[in-house]
Amino acid sequence: MSTVFAGAHTRILQEVIREVETDVTEYLGAKYMPTIEIPSTSVFVDVLEARGGLVREHTLGADPQSSTRRQFRTQQYAPGAYREFIRFNEAEILRLRELGQNDQSKRGIRMHLNENALVLNNRIEARIELLRWQAIFNGTYIYDGKTVDFGKPANHNVTPVAPWGLNDGSGNFTTTNPASTPVQDMRYWIMGGYAPFRKYKISKLIMNPNTARVFLDNPAVQSLIQNRFASESYKMHDINAVLDFLIPGMPPIEIYKSWYQNESIDPTTGLITIGDAVFFIPDGSIFFECKLPDANKVGDVVMTLNLTNGSVDAPAPGKFIVVDEHIADRPGNPYIDVFGGFNGGPRLKRGFDVLTGTVI
Repeated sequence: MSTVFAGAHTRILQEVIREVETDVTEYLGAKYMPTIEIPSTSVFVDVLEARGGLVREHTLGADPQSSTRRQFRTQQYAPGAYREFIRFNEAEILRLRELGQNDQSKRGIRMHLNENALVLNNRIEARIELLRWQAIFNGTYIYDGKTVDFGKPANHNVTPVAPWGLNDGSGNFTTTNPASTPVQDMRYWIMGGYAPFRKYKISKLIMNPNTARVFLDNPAVQSLIQNRFASESYKMHDINAVLDFLIPGMPPIEIYKSWYQNESIDPTTGLITIGDAVFFIPDGSIFFECKLPDANKVGDVVMTLNLTNGSVDAPAPGKFIVVDEHIADRPGNPYIDVFGGFNGGPRLKRGFDVLTGTVI
């Protein structure tokens, strides 16, 4: 608490300044793995396996040859639990004022409860979004030291001839690799050169801004840009405009900028230190959006049963944020908790149809 505001003096509070936080309304992952609620504690999905081949030749007058029926398999796992709370003790309940108000007598505990419910909601949504992209790129779900493998084929993650970016030694890819050939890599993957991708109709590529920057900064790409636009007034080197010229028929690229932040808390002072923004899509990772049968999604995030949304006799699924007041039942040491969380996890139902790339 500020020592200035603790003293007696004239004060004028004009507004509340909110620091920059992740914007959950801009999250993209739900397009590919929407959140659903299932009244169960386990998750099942039946997978109809793909068939190929050609119908056999037949001799008229003879019995036809039999063909193997379509196979299916069942995936099952029990997803995890995610939960935390923020506590307000008696001293804080009595002391906290409304923020941004000159009238210091206005009690502010309700305002602080609402603000911290918002904090928990944002943390829940950020966790869900991260689980989505981790499942897509890794093909797995890890919880409590256990790994669920969704069966994403290893050859569905492409890599370039040479990495597009160079590591600065601290895990950051800040410099483009002059030996890389990103245009040729893209053309090979998208235009039928790479056999495992041939059966898919790729409608879009999704990457983070740093990956797009590494692509555009490549010397070979820069040379192609300069040769193409030398005689034109072309100021914005947009990656889609560049690729539309270099690879005719190339699907559009979407730059996904959403991020989260890690934080640490000093156990002595309680001071929170916020880390740098981390993109949900890792540096050097590309997701190839494909048109799937029956307008299917590659998966979903399943919300399973919990007691907070229901009762002992009728538990219910879904995300929860609850203000739990312990005033009357704790007269000796009252407090209020704000709880938030969910039971559930990602389900990559079509892991066998997920296409990704790792380029750095």
